[in-house]
Amino acid sequence: LEGRLVRQDHQIRELIAKMETQNSQMGDLKRTIRNLEEKITEMEAQQCNGIFIWKIEHFSVYLKAQEEERPVVIHSPGFYTGKPGYKLCMRLHIQLPNTPRCANYISLFVHIMQGEYDSHLPWPFQGTIR
Repeated sequence: LEGRLVRQDHQIRELIAKMETQNSQMGDLKRTIRNLEEKITEMEAQQCNGIFIWKIEHFSVYLKAQEEERPVVIHSPGFYTGKPGYKLCMRLHIQLPNTPRCANYISLFVHIMQGEYDSHLPWPFQGTIR
């Protein structure tokens, strides 16, 4: 009986060690996946050549939040004006219904983001946004 307990204890320790190794490997894989997803997003952003179509998913949820007088601010994914180009994103504000003179309005802002080509581009940004 004692020998059996010793073997089981040894097996448990081995299984714990394997589990810890697998947890570490899984963490590494998750980090790798995140990095690859970021690279894909960055590559996709470079392919739009300055023409950005922003599809806002679940817009009705944002309108409901606005009706409940919760501030609504939505940021688009980043995109490039070209290759090489400036990296931009859009920010949308849906005004609260109790905002004087602005209850039925949205505000749209353009943000310049840190991008891959910044060191090769003239500053400040002189482009035209239409």
